[in-house]
Amino acid sequence: MLLKLADDGHLSQPFNFLRVPTYKAGNKGSAKGFPGAKESGPELLFQQCDILVLAALEKSVNQDTAAKINCKIIGEGANGPVTPAADTVLRQREILSLPDLLANAGGVTVSYFEFLKNLNHVSFGKLSIKFWRDSNTALLDSVESSLKAASIDARMCPTPVFETMMCGANEEHIVNSGLEYSMHKACQNVRNACLKHNLGLDLRTAAYITSIERIFVTYDEHGLAM
Repeated sequence: MLLKLADDGHLSQPFNFLRVPTYKAGNKGSAKGFPGAKESGPELLFQQCDILVLAALEKSVNQDTAAKINCKIIGEGANGPVTPAADTVLRQREILSLPDLLANAGGVTVSYFEFLKNLNHVSFGKLSIKFWRDSNTALLDSVESSLKAASIDARMCPTPVFETMMCGANEEHIVNSGLEYSMHKACQNVRNACLKHNLGLDLRTAAYITSIERIFVTYDEHGLAM
């Protein structure tokens, strides 16, 4: 079950999310043999649900199958799972499609982080490890001194969770937080473009507009725009 985030930032009614362990016959490295896995055919796409995630094959939904889709939202987790003709049909049926350009961008975003790390030849967070440990140790010492000044004899020791954070965020934490910030910002930009240009449910066009504008700004800042 997924929760819908309303315009005011609060959670509204819950969504039903279709989760069916499946595999496609003949695929190597499939889920075949795993507990709960079962073979499925194309009819799986037409099951009634609120959110349908297409996260495997290109062109999973074409003009014909788009007319049979029975969901409210499609999340494009694969590369090009919805054909241009199918996209038109889905919008006519008022089915919101989260385009692959946005919904499938997490892997590319993290690859960009790795590219930046390789350029600097230094792992994320490596330069600040000692600073954060010294800062957090000083914080504990300051609290302990304040307690003693108030005639409270206490020994301040970090909890196990705080101990893992005393050196600051590790590389995994930095990448995850950076990814969350980047994707959240990208979603906001696409939503704003959709509202600005009155595109209705056409988030794909909004994503293209946002991307082209970003490219233009970058070229313009470097003096390459005409």
